Amino acid sequence: MSLEIINFVKSHPILYDTTNPDYRKIREREKVWEVLAKDTFESVDKVKKKWKNLRDCYHRYLKTLHGINDINSSRPGPMTFKWANKMEFCKPFLEMNIEKAEEVSSKSDNSNYSEESTFNFTINNTKKRKRSDNDSFGNLFHNTLDATDLIFLGYSHTIKTFSPTRQINLKLKIAQIIMEEELKQLEETGMADLAPCPIVKEEYEEPCNI
Repeated sequence: MSLEIINFVKSHPILYDTTNPDYRKIREREKVWEVLAKDTFESVDKVKKKWKNLRDCYHRYLKTLHGINDINSSRPGPMTFKWANKMEFCKPFLEMNIEKAEEVSSKSDNSNYSEESTFNFTINNTKKRKRSDNDSFGNLFHNTLDATDLIFLGYSHTIKTFSPTRQINLKLKIAQIIMEEELKQLEETGMADLAPCPIVKEEYEEPCNI
């Protein structure tokens, strides 16, 4: 039955030739299938399914010749197909689909490569720009510091390693030392009278009980 269907389809281009003006005329094609069904004593649906199966098998066979293996097949390399020679009449039309699929796949691969390259280029430029900005800020920051600033920066790194309680106590001591030195500086320059007076808590004696 397979060979009979193949020979019948071959003699009726309307069933396989996509360039045939009548190929898209569904009603005309149905009439042809009805003739085949009558000749084989089968239903129209059965002969159409049989041809579809033959065409799909031949299509997979052609794909393996192009190096495209079927993902559902565990057999590597080109497959064999019993009716391959008999179905060469529809080869040009099936290979057109294969070539279109390969072209789309190639464009997709190139597009993915282009998008990936653009993405990587953008990331690299962003990293370089951030690194350049950080370097510029770092250079500007260090250029405005003198020896005293750098010494206190070094102290700050050490102080940060202390416990919170010890940091508070040390900050109070440093503040006290700075305040005392500021007062001495004012006294030496004769501006002590302008300095704010320290607040002294007055102490009162408890009244004596007579």
